[in-house]
Amino acid sequence: MEQNLAAEIERSRFRVASTAHHKENARGIAKWHKHEEMELLYLLIKEPANVRTSEQNIGVSAYDVIVYPAGVYHWEKINWDLEQEYYGFKLKTDFVLPQTLRVSDRQGKLLWLFSNINQEYYSPDKNEALLEYYVKALLLNLTKMGTKKLSAEERIEQYIRANFRRSITVGDIVRAAHVSESYACRIAKKRWGVSLVQLVAQVRLEEAKRLLLASDHSIEEIARRCGFSSQKYFSRVFHKQLGQTPSQFRQGK
Repeated sequence: MEQNLAAEIERSRFRVASTAHHKENARGIAKWHKHEEMELLYLLIKEPANVRTSEQNIGVSAYDVIVYPAGVYHWEKINWDLEQEYYGFKLKTDFVLPQTLRVSDRQGKLLWLFSNINQEYYSPDKNEALLEYYVKALLLNLTKMGTKKLSAEERIEQYIRANFRRSITVGDIVRAAHVSESYACRIAKKRWGVSLVQLVAQVRLEEAKRLLLASDHSIEEIARRCGFSSQKYFSRVFHKQLGQTPSQFRQGK
């Protein structure tokens, strides 16, 4: 089935009819609705939710993608009292999706594609061929990934890697992973050998090292881009972990 879908995707034509990236609460949406186009949603929601279609109920969580065939009635039963984030776009296409899909984004590939589709759609020099390329890449990845849900461990890592550039707390992480704080801490110790706070710092330092070697950004700018509250704090953490200052690391000392 995967090979057949992939072949059909390659043969089909796709045009993005609309796209959006929302961070909102108290969203006013019709409960049951449908679209003439295929609809794709990337959910960055803060707690487990449920999607209902005319054929099935589907449990969803953060980093899940939902794809609705054209004409299928559906309803996202999400807690809109919280500020929820999601990407979404609609496709005009001759491709026929046989049923609603839910796929978990295991490595962050799909989020990158959703973000690029949104950016390109609103670009002053929008390129329709590039948009179609992104859409086909997204759909082909969806057919390969299957429907297995992310584990709590994967959700912890996904959330940290997607959000380390801003201020995040242990509470944010455990809500995204849908587990208790004590369980999340045990996972972090078992899987990575560190606490959740230390894991966030490790991810930030990975990106900081990359930027120090691959860019000419100032130390202050790199600290900001990697989620550190100040250059002084960044330098202190960097020296403690690596035994040298960011400047010394950049110079290869």
